[in-house]
Amino acid sequence: MYELRKKAEIDYQWGLKAAKREGREEGIEIGEARGEARGEARGIIKALQEILGILIYSDKELHTRSLEELGTIVAELRTRTLNRPTGGDAI
Repeated sequence: MYELRKKAEIDYQWGLKAAKREGREEGIEIGEARGEARGEARGIIKALQEILGILIYSDKELHTRSLEELGTIVAELRTRTLNRPTGGDAI
C-alpha cells in the first residue's frame, strides 16, 4: 500500500512538472508571437506616417503601446491615408 501511494505521488509530481514545462513553452510562444505582431504594427505605423508625411507617434511612444492600441493606430492611419487628397485628377 505504501509503495502504491509513493508511486502515485511521484507520478503526480512528474505530471505537474510536465504541465508546468508545457505551459511555460506555450507562454513563450505566445509572447514571441505578440512581440512579432507588435513589431509588424510599429513598422506599418512608421510606413503610413511616412506616406502621410507626418510624425504623430515616435518610436519611443510606439514601444509603450499595447498590441490593441497599435491596432487602433494602424486603423486610424490607414483611414487617413485612404482619405487623403491625391492632388491630381483621376485618369
